[in-house]
Amino acid sequence: MIQLPPELSKPHLRNSCSKGDVFLWKQYVGKNEIKDSYFVFLTNCIDDKFITARATSRVDKYNGVKATRLMNDIMFIKKGETPIFSKNTILDLSYTTTFTVNELHKLMGSALIKKGKLSDIIINKIDSAVVTSISLSSKDIKNIISSKRK
Repeated sequence: MIQLPPELSKPHLRNSCSKGDVFLWKQYVGKNEIKDSYFVFLTNCIDDKFITARATSRVDKYNGVKATRLMNDIMFIKKGETPIFSKNTILDLSYTTTFTVNELHKLMGSALIKKGKLSDIIINKIDSAVVTSISLSSKDIKNIISSKRK
């Protein structure tokens, strides 16, 4: 039997992954294509799950009617605002997903790579966007706002 390093164990993932963490999922299977995608953790571990939002540098896809429709569900991160994103990036709160501890455990070190943690300033901006979101459920909004950065 192969022994996993302690940092990949489920108890460690529950406590070490937290709000503001950014992960890169290599070859993520999206709606229309397979590509590397960034996910931002919006919560700490709650009932063995984390709420995440997908981040994209395809800011050109968020203009016109789509931008108007999603005005309350996107947050803009400027190039240079964090070393994690080398381009202008949009955090799309209409594209949230849940990672379970089991999924993280399976993906860590192979498909999923931790890229860093967002600053308190950016996390506060995300929380402000979450409060005005029209896509998130009231339960998710409550869980995101009540999760404090570790």
